[in-house]
Amino acid sequence: MFKKLFTAAGVLFLLAGTPLLAMAETPLTGPRIENFLDTWSPLQQLGEKYSLDFQNSPPPEVNQENGFNPFLSSLNILKGHQAYGEFMSILKGAGFSSPEEWATTANRVMRAYMASSFDAGEHSMSSIEIKDAIKQVQENPHISDVQKQAIINNLKNSVAAVNSMKNVSQDDLNAVKPYLGKIEETISEESK
Repeated sequence: MFKKLFTAAGVLFLLAGTPLLAMAETPLTGPRIENFLDTWSPLQQLGEKYSLDFQNSPPPEVNQENGFNPFLSSLNILKGHQAYGEFMSILKGAGFSSPEEWATTANRVMRAYMASSFDAGEHSMSSIEIKDAIKQVQENPHISDVQKQAIINNLKNSVAAVNSMKNVSQDDLNAVKPYLGKIEETISEESK
């Protein structure tokens, strides 16, 4: 469950940015980053115990008002699920006062981590390229209308996420920098 969420979130963060999180009230600190990393393995184990399907859930929307926030979006799936109590215990054990605090921290850590090794300029598309890609999808007779809409929505979300990568705060980048190796090691554990 969480393995799929973290994998999907990691891939999406490669393309993501969140203006909302760039303006977060509290500074991202080393202890807070450590707290988030401390939840990674227990949440993956919890995911193996229960079956929540984040991979087939609708992707989090990217918009100017709310930015891109897959960890916070995933909380809606967890609320009311039998795993929620154990999920909360893991978060509280790691020092988080609420699931929203954990999700905000998770988004900021992963965003800064991905922005540290991501050149948005290499991956951004011009508006002409976007319009051309959308037109090609719309004109493809081999794709159903539902598939077309999903592809177009994903394309728009990906482009918005890449374009907003520029909004990662320098403070978050600086906070995450000493932890880049540990973050990489932690998120790589899922493939073992």
